[in-house]
Amino acid sequence: MPGVDCLPRGPAVKFVFSPPEPQYQDHAKSLLFTEHCVLEGDPNHDALLDLNNDGLGIHEPKRWDQPKFIVDFTTMDIRTGAGNVSRKQPLARAVGRQSERVLDLTSGLGADTSLLAGMGYQVECRERHPILYALFQDALERAAQHPMYSTAISDNIRLQLGDARDVGSSFLRAFDAVYVDPMYPPKKSKAAPPRRAKLLQMIAGEDLDQHDLFLWVREHAKRMVVKRPRHASPALEEPPHHQVESKMVRWDVWLNQPEST
Repeated sequence: MPGVDCLPRGPAVKFVFSPPEPQYQDHAKSLLFTEHCVLEGDPNHDALLDLNNDGLGIHEPKRWDQPKFIVDFTTMDIRTGAGNVSRKQPLARAVGRQSERVLDLTSGLGADTSLLAGMGYQVECRERHPILYALFQDALERAAQHPMYSTAISDNIRLQLGDARDVGSSFLRAFDAVYVDPMYPPKKSKAAPPRRAKLLQMIAGEDLDQHDLFLWVREHAKRMVVKRPRHASPALEEPPHHQVESKMVRWDVWLNQPEST
C-alpha cells in the first residue's frame, strides 16, 4: 500500500515550540515531535505547544493566553466494574468481551485506547502524527507515575509512532481485534464540536487514505472494528457482520473467524 505523509494532510497551521527549561529538554526529545515544530509563529494562525511540570499541552490559534489542552488519564474512573470501563459497555462488546489483545491503528489522543486499557485489554497502538503521538505518550508517562493508573492504564498500553500500514499483515493476525477510529465526516450540526474533536481535526486534518486502510485491515484481521457516527454509512460496501450502538456512535464489526462475544 502506498504511504501518505501525515503532516501535509492537515490545515496550514504551524506548531510553535520554544526550548523548555533544562529539566524538560530530554523529555521533549524523547517525545519525537520537536523536529516538526518552529520556534516562532503567529498567535492568530498557529498552535503553541508548551511543556512544563504539568506535562505537554497545546494552545489552539487565538487561544495562546488561555489554558492549554492536556491529555490526562488520571481523571478516569477506573474502579472495578465502573461504568466506563465495564466490559458490558458497547465498546467492549464491539472488540469482543472475550478478546485479550487489541491493535488500535488510529489512536489519536488515546480516548478509546485508555478505555480499552481500563477494561483490561492489552492494547498495542499506532499513531502516525507526531504531535498527537507526543501528547498521548506524555500522558501515558505521567499516568505511569501514579500507582493506580500505572497498573490500570499505562501497563496495558504500548504506543508507537508510525503509520498503521507499516505493521505488516501477519502482525494484524496476532490480535483478537483491530480497532480503527478514522476522522469523522464533517457534521452538519450547528453545535460546536468538543475541544478534543476540534483539536484532532486541526492537527491531523483529513484521512485521505482511510478507505485503503479499511480494505487492508478487513482482508487480514481476525476482527475489524470501525467506529462511526451513529447515522453514518458503513466504512465498506460489504455489510458488517454486526453493529454495536451507543447514543452517539456506532461500531461496525467484520469477522474473519467465528464470532466471540
